[in-house]
Amino acid sequence: MTADEYLKSLPPDERQALEKCVEHSFTIMTFQGEVFCHPLRPENLFDEVWNKNHYVVDRNVPWAKIAAKPENLDKAFILGKTMSDEEPNTKALLFSPKVKSENNNLFVLGLIDLNQRRVIILERIDKEYRSVFDPKSLSASSSESGRKTDAKMVQWEYDRKRTIEHERRQVLDLLGVKTISDLPPPEHSVELMKKLVAFIKSNARRCLFNWELSAYVARHSYALLLAEHFPKIHEEIAEREYWNVFGDTQILKDALFLEAGILSGDKALARMGGYCGLECVTDV
Repeated sequence: MTADEYLKSLPPDERQALEKCVEHSFTIMTFQGEVFCHPLRPENLFDEVWNKNHYVVDRNVPWAKIAAKPENLDKAFILGKTMSDEEPNTKALLFSPKVKSENNNLFVLGLIDLNQRRVIILERIDKEYRSVFDPKSLSASSSESGRKTDAKMVQWEYDRKRTIEHERRQVLDLLGVKTISDLPPPEHSVELMKKLVAFIKSNARRCLFNWELSAYVARHSYALLLAEHFPKIHEEIAEREYWNVFGDTQILKDALFLEAGILSGDKALARMGGYCGLECVTDV
């Protein structure tokens, strides 16, 4: 199926939404690895990013400033779900003066629903990027009161919390406990840690462009971090109202999927990246 055929297969409202931002650069990939390039831009952003030195970024480093360095214009810097989860003010995150869209080296990786199926999308932060956002929701995201009243933002928050609770259950099941307080000390979890390490080592290098495997390896890495009793991690997963608990795991998943380096100052994330053989740096 060509990109034109795929777009024609979409319901009218979804097709119009894509056609409205026709100049915006994006590439879609299915979970089976099938790629759909922009109908007017034959570039494959997944290939473009992978063939450069590329990094998934974290909020605890000045990523926009680093990406704007003249020596970094030939590198790629990718923002994943963690960035929008931890900074719901989309205007501040993506469209502030410090974000240099004209450099064409900033990208956003995420999931969208198209034609009643979930697909992966890699978008360039270019001058047309703002046109893909609903103006009302974009404005609502810039204030706390707006985020509490805008229907799309309320749904986003509900979906986010539901996903976090699901992931919490998956991690605890992987550890074989009902609550994190049930997890024995590391000296009594040797066999468990061996199994987690074996899974990570067997699969970390097989994650390129495999979304589901990347998620599984990242989950096992977080479970291993818990089994090792890495400082403060137990408190985070035990805190039911701490909604950024899986931020590092999501960054790791994105880095595995793109076989990328990680730009972060977080020690726990660096530890998990090390399990998977990924570079974690604070500057480039």
